[in-house]
Amino acid sequence: MNNTNGKLKIVTFVPMPPIIPGGIEEYAYSVVESLRNQGLDVIVVTSKLRINDDNNNSKYSSGDDGYVYVQSAMLFKRPIPLSIFAFFRIFSLIIKSDIIHMHSPYPFLESFAAIVAKLFGKKIVITYHMDAKIDATPRNIIERILYPLIEKSYTLISLHWALLCSDVICTNTLAYAKSSPIIKRHIKKIKVIYQGIRKDRYDFFSKQSAQLIREKYLDQKYSHLVTFIGRLVPYKGLEYLIEAIHLIGRKRKVLLVIGGDGPQKEYLINLVKKYNLDNVIFVGFVKDEDLFNLIAASDVFVTPSISMLESTPIMLLSALAVGTPVIGTSIGGTEETIPNDGVNGIIVPPKDSKALAEAIIRIIDNPRDDRIKITFKPRFWSDVAKEYAELFYRLCNKKVKNQIV
Repeated sequence: MNNTNGKLKIVTFVPMPPIIPGGIEEYAYSVVESLRNQGLDVIVVTSKLRINDDNNNSKYSSGDDGYVYVQSAMLFKRPIPLSIFAFFRIFSLIIKSDIIHMHSPYPFLESFAAIVAKLFGKKIVITYHMDAKIDATPRNIIERILYPLIEKSYTLISLHWALLCSDVICTNTLAYAKSSPIIKRHIKKIKVIYQGIRKDRYDFFSKQSAQLIREKYLDQKYSHLVTFIGRLVPYKGLEYLIEAIHLIGRKRKVLLVIGGDGPQKEYLINLVKKYNLDNVIFVGFVKDEDLFNLIAASDVFVTPSISMLESTPIMLLSALAVGTPVIGTSIGGTEETIPNDGVNGIIVPPKDSKALAEAIIRIIDNPRDDRIKITFKPRFWSDVAKEYAELFYRLCNKKVKNQIV
C-alpha cells in the first residue's frame, strides 16, 4: 500500500466535468462526495472542455475545485483527451494509488489508465453506465457506414482493454449487463450496485409544496399532470411521449410538463406545434427545491427512453421515492428497478406511442386517492457510496473503516 495513514487512495475517472448536468455526472460526483465524507482519499480526473450551455454561453470546465482536468475535445458527444502531458500526470497518480475507479465510457483514457494500473498491480473497478452509441440519426449512406465503424473501433481500441484489465465491473442492474452485447461477456466480473437519489434535493419535498405546484399547473383548466424531467436528447424518446399526448386528445384534460434543456429542444417544440398541442409546456431547468415537489405533484412521471444509452433513469427512482406512479420502457435495467403492477408503474415497449398513451390513460383513470401505493424507501447516494467503499476495502484486503455509515 502507498498510504501509511491507512486511508485508501482512489483515482476516479469521470468523462464529463461537473458543470455538465447529466445522469452519469450526478452519479459519479455524488459518489465521490460521499466517499470523501466517509474518509477515503479520492482524486478526480475529468475533461477540460469549452462548454456552450443551452443559452449558447461559453465557459471552461475547470476551476479551483481540486480536480485534475485533462485538455480534451468533443467528438460525437464524447470527450477525447488531447494532452500528452496529462497522461504523464495520470501515470504518476495511478502508481501512487490503491485503486482506480473508471466511469465508462471514457474513450482512450480508460484503456490507458487500466493498462497502467494493471502493470503496477493496482485494483481496477469500472462502473459501466451504458453501451457507447452515437446518439444521432445517420443522414446519409456515409454516416450509416461510419457510425457503426466508429462504435466498433472504440470498443476494440479502448473499452475492450479496460474491461479485460478490470477486477470488478459495476452496473446499475443485472438485466442491463445481460442485455448488453459488450459486458455480458464479462458477466463473472459483474457486481450490481443500484443507483441512488440526491438527499439534498429530496429534503425539499413536502406535500404542501407539491399541492401548490399541482394547483399552479392545472389551474382549473386541466385534470391530470404528466411530467418528464431530464436532458432533451434523442435517446430519451420524447417525441414518442409528445405523440402519445396527441393520441390521448383533449377529452381527459391532460397537461404534459417537460422539464430540462438540451440540443433537441427546438425539434420538440416544433413537434408540439406540428400536432397543434396547447397542453404541452417546456419549463426549462427545474430548480433543486422544486424538483421532487413537481414530481410529487404529478399524476404520473414518464421516461420514454429508446436506446441502450439509458441504463436505468434516476428520475424514475426519484418519482417512486415520493409516491408518484411511473412509466418506463423495456430497455436496460428498468424492469429490474420499477414495478409493473399497473398502479405504481407500467413498462411499455420503446418507440411505441400508442402503448405510452394507453399506459398514461390507465394510470390517470385510477383516482389518486384510490391507488394502493407501494412504499419505496429512498436510496441515497451515500448508500451507493457505502457499497463502493466496502468493495474497495475488500479488494485491498483491508477492514472497512468505522466512519463508513
